[in-house]
Amino acid sequence: MLDPIQILNVPAQHAAVIRLTIPRAEIRKHMGPAMMEVMQTVHRLGLAPAGPMFSYHFTFAPETFDFEVGVPVASPITPTGRVIASIRPACRIARTIYRGPFEGLGPAW
Repeated sequence: MLDPIQILNVPAQHAAVIRLTIPRAEIRKHMGPAMMEVMQTVHRLGLAPAGPMFSYHFTFAPETFDFEVGVPVASPITPTGRVIASIRPACRIARTIYRGPFEGLGPAW
């Protein structure tokens, strides 16, 4: 199920992220563990998330996903392992939230 689409102006925000470029068929193998790694690293650094986890896709190639998973944080983090500091730029976005099992994500997209 998709929430209604919202148009929002969002401010710039610091984030802790892992960038991945993987075969599309392997997203289930990599995305969940990367999200857990980001959250564990943020907590180990003594920080708390400043918003919900996100994924940001840079390209939509037929065979690969080039994207990052991350979580907003209040201030820049010290890079630790695969987790690096990032800044989400201020921008105008269209946002919806998918609520359901992973298997339904493709059709919802």
